[in-house]
Amino acid sequence: MSRIQPSYKFLAPAYWPTWLGFAGMWMIARLPFRLQMMLGNALGSVLRMARRRRFITGVNLELAFPDLSFDERQKISGKVFGAVGKGLVETAIAWFGTDRRIRSVVDIQGMEHLKEALTHNKGILLLGAHFIPVDICGRRFGMEQRFTTTYKPTGNPAFEYVMHQRRVKNCGDAIPVTDMRKIVKTVKNGGLVWYAPDQNYGLKGSAFVPFFGVPTATTMGTSKIARMANALVVPTFTIR
Repeated sequence: MSRIQPSYKFLAPAYWPTWLGFAGMWMIARLPFRLQMMLGNALGSVLRMARRRRFITGVNLELAFPDLSFDERQKISGKVFGAVGKGLVETAIAWFGTDRRIRSVVDIQGMEHLKEALTHNKGILLLGAHFIPVDICGRRFGMEQRFTTTYKPTGNPAFEYVMHQRRVKNCGDAIPVTDMRKIVKTVKNGGLVWYAPDQNYGLKGSAFVPFFGVPTATTMGTSKIARMANALVVPTFTIR
């Protein structure tokens, strides 16, 4: 099992906003669900005020849906930020909410496909994507089947420590997505690893494939891991 050790330096004033944020997440996780989703929409409206993120979202929507009018894309943009705001609230629920709350808001479909794959006594790569409800769905899935999740390291060691600790508790284990050697070893040893090859990690080890008709760089990590570890690949989707 992966471990990240706590440090006394996390008590330094520089990390107080991080701990205050975690306290806020703990309180949000205890609100009624309807109020949580209303808060998510409000957070989305705040996030939309960030000019750079709004610009990036607008460019992406224009590339993906060139036939839509500017006003139509603006409506979609509002829904995107609302969904992101709800995702932040769902992460709070996933990390600090009760099992009862998680079971009440997340359903699992298609577990029979994974159970069939497990009968082959091979390592399994759960092929996923960073869809917004990934944390809350991952926690619910971990109640049924322990697995190893992957995560992107952050520049805030206190945040990363808590994130890692929560995901190990909720899922089973957590490996940095940059530690490809450990991911392959875990799968090769018969492990069940969730992997999301949906971010641009540069030209090395990537291929350009059409995404909404636009050539887009995507990592070839999935095929490499599956080949090196002789693994089965089971697609997974996290959907609100």
